This record gives sequence, C-alpha cells and structure tokens, in this order.
Amino acid sequence: MTNVQAWNKMEDLHRRGLVRSIGVSSFRSEDIEELAKMWTFKPSINQIEVHPYCFHDPRMLKMAETCKKYDIAISPFTSLAPITRFSGGPVDGVVKRIGDAKAISSAQVFLSWANERTGGGPIITTASKEWQYQQILDSIDVELAHAELADIDNAGRKGGIKGKYTLPDWDAL
Repeated sequence: MTNVQAWNKMEDLHRRGLVRSIGVSSFRSEDIEELAKMWTFKPSINQIEVHPYCFHDPRMLKMAETCKKYDIAISPFTSLAPITRFSGGPVDGVVKRIGDAKAISSAQVFLSWANERTGGGPIITTASKEWQYQQILDSIDVELAHAELADIDNAGRKGGIKGKYTLPDWDAL
C-alpha cells in the first residue's frame, strides 16, 4: 500500500467521524509534498525521531520546513537517545553543564531542546518511575537560552549523524 492509498483510508475515517485528527510518522519532506497534492485533510502531526545527533541532518531540516509550511506539528520521539543509545558523545558535556547551571537533569535539557527545536509539539518519551514522569512534565517549563540551544546543536553536529529509527531507512524509501 502506498502512502497516498493509506492516506485516503485515513481521510475516510476522518470523514466518517471515527477520528478527530489524523497524522503521519517518520514522513520525509517528499512524502508530505506527495500527500499535499491530493489531501482533503492535511496531517495534524508528523511523529519523528528528534535529538541533537540527527536533527541537523539536511533531510531532517527540510522535513521540518515542510511541516512548518503546511502547519503540521512535529511530535518528537527518541529525544533521549543521547542518554540511552549514544552516551559518551560530544553532547553529554554540554548538556551536563546546562543542566547543572539550571539545577535540572540531562533528560530535562534534552526534552526542552526537542520542544524548542520542533515548535512545541507533543514529545513522546517513556518513563518507568514516578520521578521520571514528574521530570518529563517539569521539562515543559524549562527554557533554554539561544546560546544554550546553539551549544547543543553544535555538539550534535560534532557527533556526526546518528539515528536509531528514521535516518537509516530514509534513503531506502
């Protein structure tokens, strides 16, 4: 089934009142542009892998611009990958410094960074302990300065391009 065929089915669910909004996941700019040629209802959201080691990739930046063009929210997932999957990289020290200065955890810095970089869409993450849930909720109120955001971006670029889910597969699509 193509993306267009799947989208037609999603729009049918919307027309029938079975869903209030419809969205996509891991759609590239090209995928969104393809849908834009035929959609009746635009996607409300694009759920995408977002962390400092992948969000500087030109394909990701192009996707973000396309979402902005069509007013499609970005919902970041895997924003804690630098902690859980890619620890030991150049982002670690920068995030620790920012977290220490603000008396917040590295997770809160990463979630705040993702929130700032994607325009505030709902962040998808996991937690298994009550204190982790509280940190996630508290990260909504964390504001990072432009210089702090830039420091994280620059450190992410130094780490190369790493993606757990999206980027390894995008070229195969």
